[in-house]
Amino acid sequence: MNLLREYIKSLLIESDQAAFSENPVVLQLTRSLTPVEVTDRGAIFSMAFGDCLVELTILPEEPGEIWVDKIETFDSGRNTNKNCFRKGYATQVLKLLTQTADAHGFSLYLIAAPEAWQKRQYPDIPGKDELAEFYSRVGFVETDRNY
Repeated sequence: MNLLREYIKSLLIESDQAAFSENPVVLQLTRSLTPVEVTDRGAIFSMAFGDCLVELTILPEEPGEIWVDKIETFDSGRNTNKNCFRKGYATQVLKLLTQTADAHGFSLYLIAAPEAWQKRQYPDIPGKDELAEFYSRVGFVETDRNY
């Protein structure tokens, strides 16, 4: 009986995840951004800006919700490069994401904090407070705060 229950549970999880690649937000972003990888478990998109690249990773949440896992700005070699920061590139990608999510009635969620290893290696990159302010400018609303 436990085996049958586990099998049914895995089928339900797979059916929920399979829908993500057909999600209307994902499909529309595929037309506007360069899809790097689109699977049933998440999607990675990129947009080039000269020698800089913005990469956006989104994951499925509950129905009608998307988790913004990462948005990173690199140089064309995918290296952290301060010359690519604060140029408005990530803002353009986030505005496209928020407009698309709004048009399809989806909520977006994220944590406004840089990767710890990047902050240690590049202390000048935006910190959590700067990122929270950045995300609020493109329509995100703070619902919780950690340390």
